[in-house]
Amino acid sequence: MCRSIKDHEDCSLLQNDLNNLVEWCNKNRLFLNVNKCHFINFHKVAKKYQSYVIDSKALSYVKTVKDLGVIIDENLTFVDHINYVTAKASKVLGYILRSCADLSLNTIKAVYSSLVISILEFSSIVWSPFYNVHVVCLERVQNKILRFAAYRLGYNVIELNHNYTIIRSDLNLHSLKDRRIINDLAFIYKLLNSEINCPDLLKLINLNIPNHDLRNNNLFHVPHHSTNYGLNSPIDRTLSRLNDLDIDLLERYRNPKLKVPLLQDLLIKDKYRICLMRVIGNSVLRNLLF
Repeated sequence: MCRSIKDHEDCSLLQNDLNNLVEWCNKNRLFLNVNKCHFINFHKVAKKYQSYVIDSKALSYVKTVKDLGVIIDENLTFVDHINYVTAKASKVLGYILRSCADLSLNTIKAVYSSLVISILEFSSIVWSPFYNVHVVCLERVQNKILRFAAYRLGYNVIELNHNYTIIRSDLNLHSLKDRRIINDLAFIYKLLNSEINCPDLLKLINLNIPNHDLRNNNLFHVPHHSTNYGLNSPIDRTLSRLNDLDIDLLERYRNPKLKVPLLQDLLIKDKYRICLMRVIGNSVLRNLLF
């Protein structure tokens, strides 16, 4: 249950909605555990919050809440979630490397892709980090298995100056950041082609229709943002990237299978050349990505 709060009247309306919910639950004998009910405010700046009650019992205020597996904080930075998945994935990877040390690299990579990457990429479209400090924090998890592989393959990580590009190439892996980019692009494709049925998200995508013949040939209209937070919101972030890559998702990709044609277009851009060549060349990894 949520509502945009601008004044005390909105607070009263939210409390009224809460009362109606409690009444409906009691009528259907679905009693709420007040001790497990909380409320959270999402805001840009610190504000005083009004308390809310259920059956005359005040609800506790929390700064983070876990919803559908994603930890959401009051400032919507997702830092707590990034720290959580990093720690969880690191523990799982440590167990894999200890218990599977004698297995082949291909087997270890398969286990890693199944158990660790799934943790690091769950709902990444929502919380994908845009500050380098958080990107590096996530990459450190994968670097652990790359260092393990480097030892197996006879590489000296110190001589490589901890540059794992060659090792990723040998393992047909690519950075977690590039995987998140591909997942973002695939999400927009599926949204535009009705593979994901969500009108509320679809209406956020606007086509760019200039009044005059301009040099701006961007397919999608992305509103101007004065903050990093707005610039990196999931939809606008991905539409901006699609404009930069100059990919026409509406005309070329009538085939329900997005993978290869989309990735072939992405190869035009040098920034993503190495990682996407790995995806096209590895059918198993393509299935994991989409």
